[in-house]
Amino acid sequence: GGGGYPKDPNYILEEYILEQTQKTNPKICFLPQASYESRDYITSLYKTYCALGAQPDWISLFGTVNPSWKERLLSCLLYTSD
Repeated sequence: GGGGYPKDPNYILEEYILEQTQKTNPKICFLPQASYESRDYITSLYKTYCALGAQPDWISLFGTVNPSWKERLLSCLLYTSD
């Protein structure tokens, strides 16, 4: 869930999420359907998570869906870099 993002400038929840991975430079995947794939929201998410040392990605499930969406999502879950 989005929590207070992007309205809360403290990013406490975002930092907590990244800490739970116990990885440096973790991948994070965003499914922005609840925000109707708002470009501003996606851009803000990228800026925030890049600044926090993560590798953000997002997947569109609207319109014509790229058949590789499952593999992209799983690549974030299976990311094993320290």
